[in-house]
Amino acid sequence: MIWPSLGITKLELARYIGEVGEWMLPQVANRPAHSAALPGRRRGEVLLPAPPRQWRPKKGEYLFINSIPAVVSLAQCGVVEMHTWGVTLPDARHPDRITLDLDPDPELPWEKLRAATVLTADPPRRLKLKAS
Repeated sequence: MIWPSLGITKLELARYIGEVGEWMLPQVANRPAHSAALPGRRRGEVLLPAPPRQWRPKKGEYLFINSIPAVVSLAQCGVVEMHTWGVTLPDARHPDRITLDLDPDPELPWEKLRAATVLTADPPRRLKLKAS
C-alpha cells in the first residue's frame, strides 16, 4: 500500500503511470530531478524503504527520468512526486520553465485556493510568458 487510507497500491500507481506515461514523459525528460517524495515519510501513513543505493546521487550527480519504464520504476519505490529543474539539458544555464507550488493550509477553502492560483498566472502573462 502506498496510501492505505485510500487503498492505493504501488501496482495501481505503476499501472496509472503506464496509462499517462506518454503525456507525462515530455514534462520530465532531460530535466535533472532534485527531489522525490515518499508519501509515507511525509504523511506518516506507512514507512516505505529508501530508494535503492544506485538511485541516491552523490554530490554533483543528478537523477534523470527519460523513459516511461524509469517513471514506473520510481513508482515501485513509492515515489509519487518528481521535482525537476526548470531547465533541459544540455542547456542548464537557460531555464525554460518555472514552477509555482501552492501548498495551502488544510483550513483554506477550495475557492480561495482556486482564486490564488488564477492570480499567479497573471504576472507571467503580462510579461508575455506562456502560463499553464
